[in-house]
Amino acid sequence: MKTFEVISSNPSNEGKTFVTKINHKVVVKTFAGDKTKSETYYISGSKQLKVGAKVDVDLDIFNIMDHPFVNPEGEEIMLKWLHLK
Repeated sequence: MKTFEVISSNPSNEGKTFVTKINHKVVVKTFAGDKTKSETYYISGSKQLKVGAKVDVDLDIFNIMDHPFVNPEGEEIMLKWLHLK
């Protein structure tokens, strides 16, 4: 179980669900000094979450799948989505 922060939670294009972006950051001590590790995931659901809210997520119940997204500059990037197993 990890605690994530809600970065955004907006209506989907269809308007029937909400797309929520969550992020978890942790500082890892290495031989070269402190490094920040960040995990960002997207999930679609029926509930809109408040930005800044903390949510506990059990990643073991999800499959993490990459899906393409074209950003406003026209560049295609891969986003990691959570899908129930």
